[in-house]
Amino acid sequence: MPSEKPNLNVVEPKIDHGGYGDVLKTLFPSVRVPFVLPTKSDFSTWAYGLFLLGGDATDENMYGGFFAWDSDKEDLISSILWQSKFLIPLDVIFFYDYKNSFEYTLTFPAFVSLEYGLSHLDLFLTGHVFDGISRNEFIPGFTLGFQYPYATLSAGLAFPFERQAWGSDINRSAQQMRLSVQRLFAGGEVCLTGSAYVDRHNPDIPDFSIRGYEAISSRRALMVSTEYSHRLCRVRKGLWNPNVYFEDLYWTIFADCALTEEGTSPYSAGVELRLETKVGFGFLYLVPRVGIAFTKSRELKIFLGISPRLPI
Repeated sequence: MPSEKPNLNVVEPKIDHGGYGDVLKTLFPSVRVPFVLPTKSDFSTWAYGLFLLGGDATDENMYGGFFAWDSDKEDLISSILWQSKFLIPLDVIFFYDYKNSFEYTLTFPAFVSLEYGLSHLDLFLTGHVFDGISRNEFIPGFTLGFQYPYATLSAGLAFPFERQAWGSDINRSAQQMRLSVQRLFAGGEVCLTGSAYVDRHNPDIPDFSIRGYEAISSRRALMVSTEYSHRLCRVRKGLWNPNVYFEDLYWTIFADCALTEEGTSPYSAGVELRLETKVGFGFLYLVPRVGIAFTKSRELKIFLGISPRLPI
């Protein structure tokens, strides 16, 4: 028998044409995770709450937030972050902290390269409203990076300022600098980091910390840190609910030092353990760490901490 040609018109696909409103419908939070987190670096107080994460189907908009109750202060803790790439290549980020501040950042990638040498140059402008609405800070600056087969180098400069003519209570100018060099060595990584700032006209004296010390206040300071990290073991285990994943456990030897305008020069050296941890399908990157530091006063200090990082 002769073969019959198939009738392709029997089943006609139905295509519904939509608009940007259909994209916005996909913004419902995909991650809803209850959590318990410390509110202080020494783990003396804790907060209990809910972490939310969502984004649209085109990845143009992404948001995250948490709502918690601080048992120590008996008050609500709430922070909301929104990132939009609708005006790509311009990256826009909004951040709101309940009862504290509102912040926005505009970032423009002025240069991007996959070749060795200069890999990126980003220009940014951050606006920060805090102390109610009495302080209005602007922070222009730039970051740049260099990449090589076994090493990377990054640097950044920022120039925070406030002007009474632009809605702030004070006139202020400051400078901030950061430089970091990382290189693979003997199966691990060597990292040298330096940072400095000058902020003489700020009524709230800035502070910083190095391992083994509490916060150190100064209007001008220089910090230098060198460390070597090596993987101790692979964990690679986690849970679906709550969504948490443990990657690798690292040991690190370090040496930190600082120099302040007042002439103090704290320093410390020691070892620490770090556990790479991801929460919320990798959106929130945490590094819990515990270590021992030998300080300038010849004391051994045990320190704990969590270093959170968002992928933006």
